[in-house]
Amino acid sequence: MKRILAAALAAASLAVAGNGIAADDMEQAMEFFESGHYVLARDHLRAAARNGDARAAEILGFMFGFGSEMFPGIGRDLGASVHWFDMAVRGGRPVGRYMVCALRKQAAAPVQSALRCFDWVAETGRPAPR
Repeated sequence: MKRILAAALAAASLAVAGNGIAADDMEQAMEFFESGHYVLARDHLRAAARNGDARAAEILGFMFGFGSEMFPGIGRDLGASVHWFDMAVRGGRPVGRYMVCALRKQAAAPVQSALRCFDWVAETGRPAPR
């Protein structure tokens, strides 16, 4: 019983430490982002997103979705964009739902209207089926 309690306490302390690390990474990321150092921001955003920060994942989705046109030094990667927006969705970020849906629609059938995708999201509150 003591072992189980010790393991549970250790897991809880790691979770709390992870949240503190994510907050530090996010704070640093936003400083780099706002000063235009997007490559450095990306690295800290990744760390924060991997530690559960859905806002960081959403920002990464936009950075990879627009690429160097908007964020110098960041290559456009729609696959990575979808991945990070999906992570944002799982963390409860509503914009991520629309972006995942729209990017998947664009990649699968660029001729179809994305409006259907947005209707699906609005009606169900979930991303369109894969």
